[in-house]
Formats: sequence, C-alpha cells, structure tokens
Amino acid sequence: MAQPWYRKVTVQASLAGALLLGTFTLLATLLSRSPTETPATPAPHHSAPAAKPATQIPGETLAATGDEAYSPITLEQFYATYYDKALTTLQQEEFARQFLGRRVIWEGVVKSVESDPSGTITVIIESQKSDWTKVFMKFDEQHKSHLLRIKPRQKIRATGILRNVVASPFVRECTLLKVWD
Repeated sequence: MAQPWYRKVTVQASLAGALLLGTFTLLATLLSRSPTETPATPAPHHSAPAAKPATQIPGETLAATGDEAYSPITLEQFYATYYDKALTTLQQEEFARQFLGRRVIWEGVVKSVESDPSGTITVIIESQKSDWTKVFMKFDEQHKSHLLRIKPRQKIRATGILRNVVASPFVRECTLLKVWD
C-alpha cells in the first residue's frame, strides 16, 4: 500500500521549512517596525506630557525637566512583573503591550554607550538592584555631547517611549534627565 502524501519526508520537510520561514518573516517584520509606527492593537492609555530637552548646568550634572515623577512603572517593577514565573508567556506579552508607545522614566547605572552609523546612540542601563535588568535606550545624535561625558557604572535618569520588549525593553526618542556624579 502506498504511503499517504502527508507522510512523505519531502512534504514534511517542505511544510516545516514554510512554517519556519513564515515565523522568521513575522519576527523580522515586528522587529524592524519603524519608530513612528504604532502597535497593531494598542492598549488604551493616557499619554504622558512630552519631556523637555535636558539643559546643561556648567560643571555640574544635567537638570531634570520636571516630569521625572511621572512614569507608569519603574524599571524594577517592569522586570518583576514581566519575568514573574506565575505568568504565562501570553500574560507577560499582554502586560508589556499595555506600556508600548507610552513614555517611561527609568533610572539605572550605565553598562554601555554605543553608536551606530546612522548616528543613533544606544545607552544600555541596568537597575542598581540587579545587573540582569537591562534596558536599551536610543538617543538621537543631538544628545551626543551629553552622552560623551557618561562613564560606565554612573547613575542616570532618562525618559523615552517604550518601543518593544525582546528579552529586554527597548526605549526610543530618549532624553537624558539627570546624571549623578
């Protein structure tokens, strides 16, 4: 008796390849979404007022813009909930989705400051309480002079729009609010 078509190795391999290709295409599309795009199903929320650019105090630190008290969640609270072992992956994703597109104000210690050919500067900060709570904060080139003064392990406060979460949060349109000496 002949083997059914769906049991043939070539058919199974083709189906598996198509499924993997579709999955990778979906992931690539989600990760390459431009910063101006909004999530497909944004959660209702109230937007925070836009942060004013930080100002330089000669010989001191950057001055806060006055809205540092507003943030829907701290970095530590975000990680504690997002990585709560009692939540399913779907629940974790839904938790993160409610903050996408919202302004956050997070502080932590600088792990790294890097630039790319487009001029975007990425500052990786981590919580002072745990070195595994990293966040990738994207700054425009206009902030370069302030960011050049930052040292590893220096505490900063910055604000930006939460863009996505892929193991760690990615925050765009960032502005430096305060730098501790």
